[in-house]
Amino acid sequence: MLDLISIEYIKLKNNSSFWIILVFYMLISFYVVGKADSLPTGSDVFANPLQFPMIWLTSTYCASFLVLFPSILIILNIGNEFKYKTAKQHVIDGLSKTTFILSKFISVCLIATIITIYVILLSLFLGWQSGGEVQDFFGEQFSFIAGFYIQLIGVLSFAFFISILFKRTGISIVVFVGYYFIEVILYYLIFEDSPIRDYLPLEVFNSLTFSPIKDNLDSFSGLSIPEFKLSLNWFSAAIGAIYIAICLSLSILIFNRRDV
Repeated sequence: MLDLISIEYIKLKNNSSFWIILVFYMLISFYVVGKADSLPTGSDVFANPLQFPMIWLTSTYCASFLVLFPSILIILNIGNEFKYKTAKQHVIDGLSKTTFILSKFISVCLIATIITIYVILLSLFLGWQSGGEVQDFFGEQFSFIAGFYIQLIGVLSFAFFISILFKRTGISIVVFVGYYFIEVILYYLIFEDSPIRDYLPLEVFNSLTFSPIKDNLDSFSGLSIPEFKLSLNWFSAAIGAIYIAICLSLSILIFNRRDV
């Protein structure tokens, strides 16, 4: 397993697309999270979005909007394995198909881990800059870091599954982005009055982070925004973990049943 992690790390380290997308993500997320305190607040709870412990909620929510970028990185990573036939070569060299999928899934976990560590460091920096009480450093909002990590792995796992299913990078990106629009239609139109909509894959992952400006979204848009939560919904986290397992299992099943 350590050898597989080492191989994936070397591949990512030497991948220029990885560094370009990662740096772009970091710069944009720094700007977006840093601007959160300029938004109007609707209640005292949201008065200091960049101070501890609210910064944990603010940073994870803002960073979650940018998950498309690492998702595209996963699609490019898997697409290149098929394009340059390295997947086939690994199997010819004796690597089982299941082990190959698991090795590629490691890249999902590595990227999610790197981004989560960055968001933690970003939160620490902005939190200390904004002041706040030291005893509030690890408030219950810190649980949203765990939610953000599960969300990242979940969305990246879905992109991973799409990449294995369609193989071609362009098609995979179109299907991945297109599904976002499909789920919006399912959520607001097809399952409008059904509890099923709360268990749609991306909706489950989205629920793992929460808006620090809920009161404003409610009044500005007129939409029904869920009740504000100060800590992670661990039931949603468990459902998210199940979806991750499903994406990985389906990827293994598909890859094992087709010619590389």
